[in-house]
Amino acid sequence: MTPRPPRVSVNLCCYNSEKYLDETLQSVISQTFTDWELVVVDDGSTDSTAAIIRAYIERGYPIRYIYQQNTGLGQARNTALDLSNGTYVAFVDHDDVWAPDKLARQVAVFEATPELSVVYSQCRLIDEHGRFIDRRPFPTVLCGGSMFEAILLQQCIPPWLTVMVRTSALREVAPFLPYGVVEDFDILLKLAHRGSFDYVDAPLASYRIHANQFSRKHDVKLNEGLAVLDEWVGRTEYDHQRHGRMFRLARAQMFFEAGAAAMLRAGTQGEARRYFVRSWHLSRSSRPLIYWGLTWISRTWKRLRQERS
Repeated sequence: MTPRPPRVSVNLCCYNSEKYLDETLQSVISQTFTDWELVVVDDGSTDSTAAIIRAYIERGYPIRYIYQQNTGLGQARNTALDLSNGTYVAFVDHDDVWAPDKLARQVAVFEATPELSVVYSQCRLIDEHGRFIDRRPFPTVLCGGSMFEAILLQQCIPPWLTVMVRTSALREVAPFLPYGVVEDFDILLKLAHRGSFDYVDAPLASYRIHANQFSRKHDVKLNEGLAVLDEWVGRTEYDHQRHGRMFRLARAQMFFEAGAAAMLRAGTQGEARRYFVRSWHLSRSSRPLIYWGLTWISRTWKRLRQERS
């Protein structure tokens, strides 16, 4: 007799994840909703990641572990999806943590509205020690229904660990493209272009901020984000006339965020100004000009302090 497939396939892609992996796995096995499988794709780890996962397998948890040569996060997500048997797919990264009722509350939303493609939630930010950086949930404004514009303009994009997707909808828009940072942004756009979203208005996950986090490499994020927009411009089924202005503003927002990130890094104020100028040319908004001016003010203030000391 063929065993019944689980309702939820949890996809966890990891690489040299020994520092936080045990806490992440504990948050998965502690779910109040128990009809799940965990598909772990180890993308070429050289630390104790494999040993940590095998210890959980030996304890009898429904975990499928796959080791592959390092190919990047996009391909690792494709491998995990290919091996997923559940009606829904939920995502967690090796350094993040779920609330115990995350799966239960999201499955309930799907069951109540069968036409949904995606259900997501709020989350909270934690530091490397698991302490709240800010107790306010993020994002503060959640959107449902048709979310293409909101995702494109990055006003309503939750971190990927909050997302649960209907497997059939995800396979329709797969594969994940070979990006290292924005593969989730690309796939969310594709899902929003075809389907409907809903959410649980509660922080069901904690997103960890730490020094080694790849998604904090802002220059990579900018270049990959622009590549995603370029890929969309070439899509034949896309209404370019209707959304042309939105794509221009999306590019402006990406340059602005890269400029804001560069402002915080020592020795990159000139780079920040270039990003803000690019953002202004695309949006004609006053905001990048204000930040451009702040880069000069901060430099002047620093020089005055040095002269007085």
